[in-house]
Amino acid sequence: MAEKRVFILSDGANSVACFRSSTQKDGKTVDWHSAVFSRSYQDTSGEWKRSSYFSLYDLYRLRRLLDLAIDKMILLDGRPNGEMRTALGESICSSESRSETVGVSVSSTESTGEVPF
Repeated sequence: MAEKRVFILSDGANSVACFRSSTQKDGKTVDWHSAVFSRSYQDTSGEWKRSSYFSLYDLYRLRRLLDLAIDKMILLDGRPNGEMRTALGESICSSESRSETVGVSVSSTESTGEVPF
C-alpha cells in the first residue's frame, strides 16, 4: 500500500510530515508510521523549494518538532506511553506539557479528523 500523509507539524520554515504505511505479514495487515523532515526556502529566482539540510538553529527547532511528532505517532499507533518508555529506555513527556510550545502549528490531512494532541 502507498504511504498516506497523516499530519504535518511546522515551526517557521521547518516541518515534519508523518506518513502511514501498511503491509501484509502472516495474513494480517501491519501499519506503521514514519516521518520526513524538511526546510522550505526560496531560491534566487523566487521559487519555493525544500531542503533536507539544516543549520544549528533549524536543528533546535526540529528537535521540538520531533518531540511533538513522537507523541502524536504514539497516539496514532495506539501504544500506551509506559510501553514506549520501556521500549525506548527513556522518559517521554506528555503531549500536554509540549502543547504549550510557542510557534508550532499542526495540520492534519486525515479525512476522519485530527488525532487528539
